[in-house]
Order: sequence, then C-alpha cells, then structure tokens
Amino acid sequence: LPGSGTDKVFSINDLSDYRRFRSSLKGKKRILIMGAGLIGCEFANDLKIGGYDVDVVAPSETALTGLLPLEAGSAVAEGLTAAGVRFHFSRVVSQIDSSLEGVISTLDDGTVIESDIVISAVGLKPRTVLAKQAGLEVEHGILVSRALETSERDIFALGDCAEVDGKVLLYVLPLMACARALAKTICGERT
Repeated sequence: LPGSGTDKVFSINDLSDYRRFRSSLKGKKRILIMGAGLIGCEFANDLKIGGYDVDVVAPSETALTGLLPLEAGSAVAEGLTAAGVRFHFSRVVSQIDSSLEGVISTLDDGTVIESDIVISAVGLKPRTVLAKQAGLEVEHGILVSRALETSERDIFALGDCAEVDGKVLLYVLPLMACARALAKTICGERT
C-alpha cells in the first residue's frame, strides 16, 4: 500500500507477530481491520469485547465470503454490527498515512478512517524460506504428498505451510486432521 503509515499495519502470522501487535495496543483505542474473513471477524469480535473501537474494511459483499453462504455471512456481520463494529463492505484501503494520533486510511471511494493501528487480515502467506534453503520442493507452500511427505525422505510438513494437492489449507480443522494422519504415519500406519 502507498502512504507513510504502513509501519503501523500489522500482519499477524505467528505468536511473535501477535506479541508485537499486543504490545503496540497499549494506550490505543481505534483499530482498523482490512479483511472480513475468519481472522478479520475473529479479531473484530475480540477487540470489540476488549473495549476497542473497530472498523472493518473488505472488498466482499459481507463477512466470511467463501466460507459461509451469503445469508450466514450477513448474519455474522449483523451480529458484529449490533455489538458496535463498523463494516465498510465493497471497499478496499487504497492508502495509509501517518498522523500525529495514529494513521489515516483512505478507502477507494474517498472515505477516510482515522485509527491508531491497522491489522491486515487479508490472508496468510506460508513461510517457506527455511524449507527452500533446506532443498525441499516449494510452490505456494512446501509440497507434500497426501501422507504429508516432503520431497526429502523422513521430512513431513503440515499446517499453513504445507501444500497438499495444490492447496494450502489455512484453518484449524485441516491442521487437526493432518496432525492425526501424520501421527498414524509416524507410528507405522501410512495415512
């Protein structure tokens, strides 16, 4: 994104990112979240419950598009709106600039939202640098077989860094299923 405030945009992909974000919240009250998917809505809910003033900007028509039917996603958005979250659907942030009080985000329709911090919840990107340096085959994620085997014998990968059948599955349920399958494989029952 263009602008002078991008250093106040947080992508949260792991615990150290989350710790850095949480420590930056001290004394802050206004949060803008880019993205109304599972992570964006979860952060919106948690931060609102925590007493923060929350705006969510998303290019989608409603919340959780692609995960839930339109009516169900709309119900989630309505529930969060009733709790005080402000949604800006069918919009994207086009620029983020620093201000004395925090950041000024300009949306593609010219709307300006002032906040202290911005969270980017527009999707996770698998971290594959170490795997690539180790010589493992990598595309969108670390390439694995249906048994979670990498291109190197006795090395397995699972979770949001693993690519199975051309897909990187970023959610907890696939991770849990992969963990159970890998445990069986490691114990001698290829799964």
